[in-house]
Amino acid sequence: MTVEITNTEDGLGLNLRVCEDGICKTGFTSSMHLVEGKANQLRSAIRKQSADAYTDIQRLEAEAMGVPFPVRDC
Repeated sequence: MTVEITNTEDGLGLNLRVCEDGICKTGFTSSMHLVEGKANQLRSAIRKQSADAYTDIQRLEAEAMGVPFPVRDC
C-alpha cells in the first residue's frame, strides 16, 4: 500500500492518494493529525472494491460453467 500526501492548492488542507493492488482512491483532510484515519478509510474502500470485484468474477465464472452461485445476505 502506498500513501501520497500533498497540500491543496490553497494550502488549507491535504489531499491523500492511497493505492493498493492497483486500485487507487483519493480523499481530503483538513489537518495532518487526521491523515491516518482518512488513509484507513480509503484503504477500507479499496479492499471493499477488491472484494466486490472478486465476487463478481466468481459469479461470472459460475454462470459460464452453468453452476448456481450462492447468494449471501451481507
